[in-house]
Amino acid sequence: MNIFSKVRNTTKKVTAQAKFVRWNLNKLEELAGRLNAKDIIDFYTYDGDFYFKGENESLLNYVITLNAVNFGSGLSSEWKEKRKYKESSFKSVASALKKTIEKGTPLDVDFARKITKEELAKMLDVDPEFKLVQMFQKSLNELGEFVSSKYGNYSDLINSLNPQTRANDLVLLLSDNLSCYKDIVRYNDFDVYFLKRAQILANDIYLAFNGKSYGEMGDIGELTMFADNLVPHFFKVNGVLNYVPELENKIKNEIKIPSGSKEETEIRAFGVQSVEKLREILSKQNPNIKSAQIDYYIWEQAQAPKYKSIPRHKTETFFY
Repeated sequence: MNIFSKVRNTTKKVTAQAKFVRWNLNKLEELAGRLNAKDIIDFYTYDGDFYFKGENESLLNYVITLNAVNFGSGLSSEWKEKRKYKESSFKSVASALKKTIEKGTPLDVDFARKITKEELAKMLDVDPEFKLVQMFQKSLNELGEFVSSKYGNYSDLINSLNPQTRANDLVLLLSDNLSCYKDIVRYNDFDVYFLKRAQILANDIYLAFNGKSYGEMGDIGELTMFADNLVPHFFKVNGVLNYVPELENKIKNEIKIPSGSKEETEIRAFGVQSVEKLREILSKQNPNIKSAQIDYYIWEQAQAPKYKSIPRHKTETFFY
């Protein structure tokens, strides 16, 4: 069984035992009827003004560095307040790193291994004592130390992996060796696998290199949805998911949901499985549609005020 099957199987098991989240599959069918598989597939590209568009190793360094700090949604409101900007934290971090590499700072293994919270804070225009900056530093330092000691640089790490199973092997490598990527939680009597950030790193390398060079991944189509708090929120707003009143009230009042709690695990698991069910329906339009493509499309749709104006669950975590 590859790692992606573990994500699908264990999250499906959560939905069968869930106590805080429920389906409305009629709403899922209605949602699917409003979506076009071609639009979703066409949207699946490495695009956006906030991305660095370099070549070869500099691009790989950028993508890996960006994904090392691709989390913090549970602190997003504090982030925007401190920076006094309105864009998403991901896009603002992507832009800041783009400016950094364009000014001549190589976002290589040494950068990750040695970066301080003060240097990060200056780069991101935020206070060095802000909790998220310190979490970013931990993630980067841990990654840099591991890659430096085991491989030397990011390109050697990627080249060490079989191109036919590169996505699976990269996800396993990161989740087995780095605490900030070990996105596995205990639910009742079994482990639930999400591995959001490791999966989206494989995905972004694939897209950035258009499936070639470092991006050659014969198993890229096996990726699952990247379990966060925005895609489940999209399904919630569209009536596909319903929460028990206690959980609904916590989210409405912006009470943070603990990382690894049953509530948080169920929300994320239903997000993964909602995408799987949506993929099954949309495959009737195009049998080649993939879960990651649906995730990308939904995440962007959920940037609209219709979704952002309604509170979604917040969790302080390294995983999304």
